[in-house]
Amino acid sequence: TAALQATAFGHVTQRLVKEMVAQNKIIRKQAYHLLSVLSEVTGKTIPEIMEPHKGILADMIPPKKHLLRHQPVNTQLGLMDGFTCCTTLKPRLFS
Repeated sequence: TAALQATAFGHVTQRLVKEMVAQNKIIRKQAYHLLSVLSEVTGKTIPEIMEPHKGILADMIPPKKHLLRHQPVNTQLGLMDGFTCCTTLKPRLFS
């Protein structure tokens, strides 16, 4: 069961990391809140929880495939808000 828990934890945290750059502000806030709850429960920092999924955000922030200005406004806001959150974490997730 420990392997199943680790797998499930990885899937959940991966989804929450993806939602950190969601278009909807409420979803972004809830994703961060749930990451902070997981941080308290596991005794790890939020960046430690997000670290295995850092590559997902690295592809999105800033967008590598498309210019930011070509994205809809809601997407731009989500990306920039997610980037700001990741750079203000202690320790920082991105430099």
